[in-house]
Amino acid sequence: VSVLYWRSFEVRLTMHAHGHASRGRRFWRPLAVFVGVLALTLAVRVIVVDSSSVLQPPTGPPARAVPPSTHHLERAHACQDFFAVFAHFDEGAAEPEEALVTAQGPQLSYWERQLALFSEKARRRATLTVYATSPLTIGAEFEHVRVEVINGYAVLRRCGFSERHIDAVRGWRVHTRFSDVLRVCLQRVVTRATYVDFDIVLLSASPAPFEVPFVDVGVWGEREASLEISNDMFCLEPRHLQLLTDYALRLIELKWQLNETKYHYTEFGPGIFAHTLLRGDAAANLRLYAEPNPWSRDAESIGNQSCHYGMNHVHVTGSIRHNIAGWPGGYLRLVDDIRCRVGAPHLALASSDLLPRPLEECGCRPSDRAP
Repeated sequence: VSVLYWRSFEVRLTMHAHGHASRGRRFWRPLAVFVGVLALTLAVRVIVVDSSSVLQPPTGPPARAVPPSTHHLERAHACQDFFAVFAHFDEGAAEPEEALVTAQGPQLSYWERQLALFSEKARRRATLTVYATSPLTIGAEFEHVRVEVINGYAVLRRCGFSERHIDAVRGWRVHTRFSDVLRVCLQRVVTRATYVDFDIVLLSASPAPFEVPFVDVGVWGEREASLEISNDMFCLEPRHLQLLTDYALRLIELKWQLNETKYHYTEFGPGIFAHTLLRGDAAANLRLYAEPNPWSRDAESIGNQSCHYGMNHVHVTGSIRHNIAGWPGGYLRLVDDIRCRVGAPHLALASSDLLPRPLEECGCRPSDRAP
């Protein structure tokens, strides 16, 4: 447009020199305006067409959805080491200092031996940190298990609990429910370790499977609706922990509105895990690890299930521990027995004479594995 106007100016000068100024003005000025408007119209059309092509959905067959890579997430949110919770409401004076070893002695002995094995293979010190809400001591024989005394309510405040929410927690008077909430908040604001119940027994040769985001799934039966997401062992991303915390707070507030004070036993455990991790894409990048039927009461059935599903851990529940109370070797013998049946590295927790088969024959048999 600028060039056309410049040319029309030159023509007018030339025509003016020859005495034809009025005639040139009548011819070149409308022509220049016409060309300028035409150029502007074309420019606007190009802009509109380009913009509309961006806004319109693509035509043709839909592109194949490519699942996002999870490698960077596993690196960014990986857990390292393990932690457990020993929670009581009356912080500071709830239990005698030796209560932890009295209540969890065999389980702690297993963890000490297991972590020593991991440390030897990984060439770094693997640890289990027990977060306790009352002063506790642990013997010098535990090199890989340590106790850290915390203020549980202070952890809840850091996690978004108001004083009114904490008053509701105090009113529960159920240690397990307090622990259910506290373990989520600890992993969210205090530690990036993997949470474990004391009676979890690992079957893998290394801690690697438990250093990525995962959640536990109990297999209650073989041929019916039988899966239950559990909170007995987990490593979650920050977004998962935020969802769990938000749901717990909303659940407490809903109870206020309904003027209810009763809660189900697992309402803040498997309950909030199921309500949050199964919604939308919350489970994306989250591994599901199976564990045997919590009602299994003998090492043979636990071992068979572990071989069948390729399980990397088992949960020796209170029901199982009650069933073996009179066994020679008790809990530690059961752990050795299960690990022998699946071929896990031998820890020699109890006498080798109590194993179900000679040590060189330990391991899953072909008939035990899933087809």
